[in-house]
Amino acid sequence: MNTCNMITFHRATYDDGFGFSCMQAAYKLGIRGRMDYSPQQGVTILAEGKEESLSAFIDWINQHAGLINHFNNQQLNRQPFNYKEFDIYRHTA
Repeated sequence: MNTCNMITFHRATYDDGFGFSCMQAAYKLGIRGRMDYSPQQGVTILAEGKEESLSAFIDWINQHAGLINHFNNQQLNRQPFNYKEFDIYRHTA
């Protein structure tokens, strides 16, 4: 059964290709969802998948995100959003 997590954090830099690498990791692990990020607001990821895959995805983030702070991972007590893929939206303004 798929679960849904909301992962939030702030990074030291946002211009290093992390978003694309994160999307690749999500596809590899079978994670669907959405990443919203900007230097002002930080990173918010809604991630859906099997618990083992979500755990591996969170581990991947912690290993590859560089300097992060205010990291929070919360399992949402709701039905999954049923995303079809993993998308990235970068806020530029």
